Amino acid sequence: GLNSLYSGQLSEFRIATAANMLGHSVLVPGGNAYASPEGGISGAIDIPTASNSTNVVYRSEAGKILHTEDLGPQPAGLVGFAWDEIPENILTQEQMMPILVDIHVIEGARNGSIMLGDTNGIEDYYAKVYEKYGITEDQFKSSFAFYSDNPTVFIPIYEEVLDSLKANGALLAKKGIEIEHED
Repeated sequence: GLNSLYSGQLSEFRIATAANMLGHSVLVPGGNAYASPEGGISGAIDIPTASNSTNVVYRSEAGKILHTEDLGPQPAGLVGFAWDEIPENILTQEQMMPILVDIHVIEGARNGSIMLGDTNGIEDYYAKVYEKYGITEDQFKSSFAFYSDNPTVFIPIYEEVLDSLKANGALLAKKGIEIEHED
């Protein structure tokens, strides 16, 4: 009777609460933070007593310091923090994705060997990719190093790269290659 009525209402309340949470961020206890799809990191620190100096240190999974934020003196309680600044010389996630697709296509086609009498080195092909996207080799290499040090940001980029490569491969397989031959 009454118990099952409350149980049913409680389940509906939980479902409604969960539905309202979709697309929103929540705070969970822990010492690790993961980048949002936009590449930012935010959270809150629960400070038990007032502090004279509060710093947030952002480190890569390898332990390398990426950024330090000085929050200054803080009262006891929750103190918010956020870092959404990717260094200026770093390409955005949106810029990296098509560049990486092109580089993987080149590397897959070349497979480290010279094909059909091609005398160009792989670096020549990379240079064409950099030119196509209006970037320098240094920009790409420093961006690749930055994202490699930040796998939580890099993994979503690579998931898009893989999806794009799979889609391109499926398209090529669907079209097929027909060779006409006369004896």
